[in-house]
Amino acid sequence: MQESEIEAHAVRGQAIYAASQKGTRRLTGAEVEADYNAERVHSEPADIEILSPDGTKVKAMFDLASLR
Repeated sequence: MQESEIEAHAVRGQAIYAASQKGTRRLTGAEVEADYNAERVHSEPADIEILSPDGTKVKAMFDLASLR
């Protein structure tokens, strides 16, 4: 989100599992990649918001101008 919400035009993801000493695996997270139209994203701060399946909301701000 910058001035308004920017919709991704493609989203891909995969689960991340951890193995235990007993050889079983358990789900520990996910890696998600989202593609955006570069013309809609400005070189200014962007707020990223993640909503987890259990309803937890996590927010982070990235200053896109500093990534040049």
